[in-house]
Amino acid sequence: RGELDMVLHVGDMAYDFHSDNGRNGDAWMRDIEPLAAYVPYMVSHGNHERAQNFNHYTQRFRNMPSNSGTLTSAEFGTVPNNWWYSWDDGLVHFVAISTEVYFDYHHMVPEQYKWLEKDLAAVNRSKTPWVVVHGHRPLYCSCDEDCDAPATTNRMGLQWPDGTFKYGLEQLFYQHGVDF
Repeated sequence: RGELDMVLHVGDMAYDFHSDNGRNGDAWMRDIEPLAAYVPYMVSHGNHERAQNFNHYTQRFRNMPSNSGTLTSAEFGTVPNNWWYSWDDGLVHFVAISTEVYFDYHHMVPEQYKWLEKDLAAVNRSKTPWVVVHGHRPLYCSCDEDCDAPATTNRMGLQWPDGTFKYGLEQLFYQHGVDF
C-alpha cells in the first residue's frame, strides 16, 4: 500500500477474458482485486479482448468514467462507452482510446476521432498541464515487423482509395501538445 497512485492497463488482459466460458476472466478479475480495491485501475482494451465484440471487456469495466456517449451491440445492448473516455487526476488529463477501432471497426474511427479532438481542445492547461493518452497499440515501433503496420495505421490513420490518410493520431497529438 502507498506505493502506487494508479494503474494504467493498456490491453491484453487475462489472455483471454472469454476463455473457458469466461472463467479465465473471472479468475483474473479476482487476481487484480487486491490491487484494484485500493488504487484506481484504469484500462483500455487491446486485441486480446476482441472476442464477442469486446463484450467481456465492455461488461467487466463498466465502472470506467464514461464521458463519450454510449456503445450499442447485439452482444451487450446499449451501455456507457468505456472504449474511449477521459478523466483528470491531479495535474494530469488522462485519455483512454481504442486503437483497435482502426483495425476491426472502421466505422467507429470518425466518432472516436471527433470526440478525441473535442476532448483535447477542451483541456485546461492551467489546471492539468500534462496530457497522457493511452491505447493498446503503439504509434511507433522499432522492434520487428509484428507491430510496424499497426503503428503506421494508428499514427497516419486510415488510408483512402486516393492514397490520402484520415484520422491519424500523430498530427492530432502534436496539434494539442499531448505529452505522453
